[in-house]
Amino acid sequence: MKAKEIIKIVKQSNLWASLGEKERQEAIRHALKSTQQSVTEEDIRTTVGEVYLDLK
Repeated sequence: MKAKEIIKIVKQSNLWASLGEKERQEAIRHALKSTQQSVTEEDIRTTVGEVYLDLK
């Protein structure tokens, strides 16, 4: 499974809207780590920024 697919699944969670920025970063980090994908802080920040744009 690719990182973008994992992130899409995380974003579709019922709890996603109620999470703060740090919680969202942690959720993405945890999901990617549990699939053995390496992720950097910058990857998470970029992804969270993309997610915020999608929510608007």
